[in-house]
Amino acid sequence: MSFIRIAGNSNQMNARSFAKTLATIFPKIKTKWRPRLYWAFVLFIAALAFLMVVTVGNPVKLVMLVALLSFCFAPLYYWLNYYCVTRFIKAEKFRLKRPGRVVALMGIVVMFPATLVCIAFRFGILR
Repeated sequence: MSFIRIAGNSNQMNARSFAKTLATIFPKIKTKWRPRLYWAFVLFIAALAFLMVVTVGNPVKLVMLVALLSFCFAPLYYWLNYYCVTRFIKAEKFRLKRPGRVVALMGIVVMFPATLVCIAFRFGILR
């Protein structure tokens, strides 16, 4: 009985979180539409997940492909993060000091060849 009550409260919390996010992003959407948009979003994601499971023969291949793609984009995200942190933070007390910059650059330098090695292993160039 307590599990049902907890799940019900969790569902309400998710709907409220979604409504607040929606209100922040789209302030002109009427309040009465927010619960409907929440359920439309949930059903859309569920349908998309079902479609992916049905169309992909082997879900392990899908997970491996997504992992490879995320690994390939990691150096780009590292660089964008470094660029934003070093260029757009104007307050001196929040800016990265030299050790932080060195660690960030080392992360970028390490991730790029690691991505190349991962791609080479995936496509059989390295064994």
